[in-house]
Amino acid sequence: MAMRKWIWAVVAVLALAAGAGGVVWFTRPALVCVSEHGTCFHAADCPWIRGRSVMRLQAAEAKKRFRPCKTCRPEL
Repeated sequence: MAMRKWIWAVVAVLALAAGAGGVVWFTRPALVCVSEHGTCFHAADCPWIRGRSVMRLQAAEAKKRFRPCKTCRPEL
């Protein structure tokens, strides 16, 4: 019951912010996938990694060590 009240409180705050002309964005770190011996990072639904064992990394970290896939073009 307490969780439900908390969720509605968050919804109310977001509605007030949107009504006042402000836009509130909540983002979490973007995750991308890298295969075991891969040289590039992929979006989770990329056909090149479908069915393979992958490691998930934060996009900022992956960008430092790998290049983006030319097929799925993961957003950064």
